Amino acid sequence: WDKAPADEVIDEETIFTYTYVREIEVVEPVGAVYETEYYFEESVGGDYAIDADLTTRTPELLDTEVTGKELTDVPDGYVYDPVETGDKNKGIVEMPTPVLGADGKTVVGVNLTTLEMYYSLDENGDDIPDKYQTTVTFKVVNGSWNDETADDKTIVVTLTDEKGVWAENGSYTLTEDDVPAVGNEPADNFKAGAWDKAPAGEVIDEETTFTYTYAREIEVVEPVAAVYKVEHYKQNADGTWPT
Repeated sequence: WDKAPADEVIDEETIFTYTYVREIEVVEPVGAVYETEYYFEESVGGDYAIDADLTTRTPELLDTEVTGKELTDVPDGYVYDPVETGDKNKGIVEMPTPVLGADGKTVVGVNLTTLEMYYSLDENGDDIPDKYQTTVTFKVVNGSWNDETADDKTIVVTLTDEKGVWAENGSYTLTEDDVPAVGNEPADNFKAGAWDKAPAGEVIDEETTFTYTYAREIEVVEPVAAVYKVEHYKQNADGTWPT
C-alpha cells in the first residue's frame, strides 16, 4: 500500500493504492571484460611507459584463459618484445573487484584482469630489439679488403643466452662468414699481415673492434761491397810491439 488503509480516519474522498512489486530474478554473471595494456621502451635498455590511449577492454566468459593481442599498427622504430613481455600477456578472466578510496568505503574503480604487452626500440629495423644487439667493427690498415674497399665494415650481432633466447647479457660467437676477406690487397711496399686478434670464434658480448694490418714489405739486398780497416803500430823503445 502507498499508506495502510486500516485505522485511517476518513473525512473526504480518499484513494489507497496497492502496488505489486516486480519479481527480480538474480542472475549470476557469466562474463566480464579484461584489459590489455601496451608499454613502450623509452630508451635502449631503459624503462617502459604505458600508452594509455592504446589500452583495450574486451568482453569474455569468466574463467577463460586469454592472451594479449599484438598491435596491428606498431609505432615506427618499435618491435614486439616477447622476452620482455614473458607471461605478462596471459591471464584468466575473473570477476572485477571494487577499488575502495582512502575512506575504505567509497568505490573509486574496479580491478580487472589485466594483460601487458611490451614493445622495445628497433631503430635499425631488423625486427629484433636493439637492446639484445651489439656491433662488431672491422678495420684495415696499410691496404684494402679483398673487395678493394678500405672503409670500416660493421655488422650487428644478436646476443642470446645458452638456450638461444635473446638476452641483454647474452653473447654471440663470430663465424668465418662474419669476417671480411682480407690479405690480397696490400698498399705499395706492404704485404699480407695479420689481425690484432683472430675474429673467428671470438665471443662477443659488447661493442668490439678488430683490426687487420698489412705488414711492411722489406727488400733484402745482397751486399756488393764492404769496408776494411788498416791498423798502424809503432814499435816500443824496448823493441816490443803494442798488443
